[in-house]
Amino acid sequence: MTVQNQQNMYTSQMNRLWSTIEGSQRLLPFSPNRHIIGTAKKIEELSPLNFQFRQFIQAVILNDSLLIVAIRKRGNYSNSVLVADRCMRINEITIVQLEEAPQLGELIKIINKAESYLLRFSNKSSKAEFLSLFEKAISSSGGLSSPAFQGSCL
Repeated sequence: MTVQNQQNMYTSQMNRLWSTIEGSQRLLPFSPNRHIIGTAKKIEELSPLNFQFRQFIQAVILNDSLLIVAIRKRGNYSNSVLVADRCMRINEITIVQLEEAPQLGELIKIINKAESYLLRFSNKSSKAEFLSLFEKAISSSGGLSSPAFQGSCL
């Protein structure tokens, strides 16, 4: 694949992302080599303080960023809209895999500077998929993320 073809593919990926997710262009402006690694769906965001449900989200993992996308209901219940909620640089994120707790499910804690986010996955395979996409993003960014993964804790 030529460099020009690759750049065209990255540009079309980003245009599709911007047209699908409201507010994503504000959080992820154009960058020549920015591209999508993958998307993790059916994730629940929990409050890190009391483990209460906050919202359903999707995570779009790019080569340099993690975009958290909220699923918002608009109009009648069948209409849902994807809205960009927050964006974090891959090299500023630490992921902590929490011990398996039967009452809580498969959890991952994302720490970005002074903020932390708790994500619950429906099963082990979706959690493993998210972690593998994140590892691909780290390797494609040249391993700039030093504290990316930490072991289990709760």
